[in-house]
Amino acid sequence: MVELFSLIRGLNGEECQLLKNSFRRYKGDSSSSLMGKLFDTIRLRPGNSLSDLQLSQALYRKKKDVAVGKLKSRLFQHILETLGAESTLLKDDLFDLSDRQELRVRKKIYQFRVLYRKKNRADYVTLMHLLNEVIKEAKEYELYDVLLEALRHKMLILRLRKGFKEVVEIEKQIAHYTAA
Repeated sequence: MVELFSLIRGLNGEECQLLKNSFRRYKGDSSSSLMGKLFDTIRLRPGNSLSDLQLSQALYRKKKDVAVGKLKSRLFQHILETLGAESTLLKDDLFDLSDRQELRVRKKIYQFRVLYRKKNRADYVTLMHLLNEVIKEAKEYELYDVLLEALRHKMLILRLRKGFKEVVEIEKQIAHYTAA
């Protein structure tokens, strides 16, 4: 997995510290501890990629190629998840204002999706409030794909809750933004 080695060696000091802290959060988890050891082994060894056998010897003191392959895959995903966390994405120096606004609005539509699919976690009022926020901000920042998605969700919810007459205005908005 050359990508893992390339990804780790391309991290700056702050990102490495962020990852080390993320490994410490799961102290009781043995795979997290092993991911931390794998991360340090790759990061601290300059040069080309290490073979699975070399990594296996460094981590387990014996040959466990399959385990190393799985661990490398988990570490790669963990790094991407950590770097993709909101605290990292919304830093001032990483993205400009419009990108941060877009990320925030897209996050809200994902939050809506989660709450909508877990119906027992949110009631109608909460879902509509979140959708109205997304619609308002998507219009403001001209994020038409997110706006259309939010309008379609709102139309579906209103149609189920109140009937077809209530969704005429939303259908007009969808037609307007689809044509734009």
